[in-house]
Amino acid sequence: MRVEKLRPELIGDMVKLAEMQVNETISHMPFDTETSRFYCEWICVDPNPNIQVWIAYEGQQAVGHLVGVRSPYLFCKGVSVSQEVLYVIPGKRGGRAAVLLMKKLDEWAVEQGALETYAGVANGFNPDRTSRWMQAALGYQPVGHYLRKIHNVSSQPECPRP
Repeated sequence: MRVEKLRPELIGDMVKLAEMQVNETISHMPFDTETSRFYCEWICVDPNPNIQVWIAYEGQQAVGHLVGVRSPYLFCKGVSVSQEVLYVIPGKRGGRAAVLLMKKLDEWAVEQGALETYAGVANGFNPDRTSRWMQAALGYQPVGHYLRKIHNVSSQPECPRP
């Protein structure tokens, strides 16, 4: 098992994983291949990215991915890092993929000088189990509740392009 930072030759794997993740965990959201590919390409060429993506591989098979975001605090000097997406394909859950992906996020957070790293489940897909695992295996602590409100996704304005 290995984890690779997203680079151009891995974009096809990332787009496939993203589509699987959307279909399984947030099926009310319409997946768009072109948008996914565009943002993956942008992440690969941005010289100072606030978004990082890692893909876990078992042999040649992409088995999971993690999206991390770096954000400045508006009230003090410093940044925080958040795990926006953590997805492992069925059949590979409970193995090393998620642990290795989260370790990459933690390493990146330290490299970025993050004061805190936030992680959790924001899609309602096994939130209790995942939260217990993040606490026991990775040292994360609960700090509140994450809530979601679903808006009308049938009308989709064009995503802003960086």
